[in-house]
Amino acid sequence: MASWDNGRRGGNAEEQTWLREPEVVGQARDQLIKRLRRWGLQDVEPDALLVLSELASNAVCHAEGQHFGTRFVLVPPHGVRIEVRDKASQVLQPTAPDTGALGGRGLLLVDSLADKWGVTRLPGFVGKTVWAELTAQPEAPS
Repeated sequence: MASWDNGRRGGNAEEQTWLREPEVVGQARDQLIKRLRRWGLQDVEPDALLVLSELASNAVCHAEGQHFGTRFVLVPPHGVRIEVRDKASQVLQPTAPDTGALGGRGLLLVDSLADKWGVTRLPGFVGKTVWAELTAQPEAPS
């Protein structure tokens, strides 16, 4: 396993620090699946996994340093906040890539899937947290 530490887990949040290696994106996705199922948020799972994949892949490809972190937070009553923190000083912006480009659409995807998302600079530290929130549709009463 390429994770750097065992992370911190609680009832409403889980965080982990990862080595900046491509294979950890899948491991982070597995961790998010477990957490979403524990919280009963399977409805947001497909979109949440895509959002996490894009944010974690950006950290692997564009960040500085050896590590990046993930944090998943329950947002009552039916939501999740996905955070990816890294040491990159550059904040990527969603822009339409050239038609033939193989990449560059990740933040556009995040923007279309998340209820809201943004970037928070880390105070007193080089780096940022990119976050996105997704909400499951509550079940209609029968």
